[in-house]
Amino acid sequence: RWFGGLAGFGAAVFADAGQAAAGWQSAGTPALGLGFGLRWRSPVGLLRVDVARAMREQAQQKAGSWRLHLSVGLAL
Repeated sequence: RWFGGLAGFGAAVFADAGQAAAGWQSAGTPALGLGFGLRWRSPVGLLRVDVARAMREQAQQKAGSWRLHLSVGLAL
């Protein structure tokens, strides 16, 4: 049983940082994100619903903006 005595349900709080680049000189400042999510062990696999907020300005996303991530099954 996961939190609250509910079978198959759980929660997550996370921080994520990183940067993709062709080389060390062009890497720049790493992106930083904070978020939370819910988990459910469904019959087809683990269902994850996460909401994350960008903490630093990046080319792909403005600081303070939110993103929704949905996934089912194993994370590889």
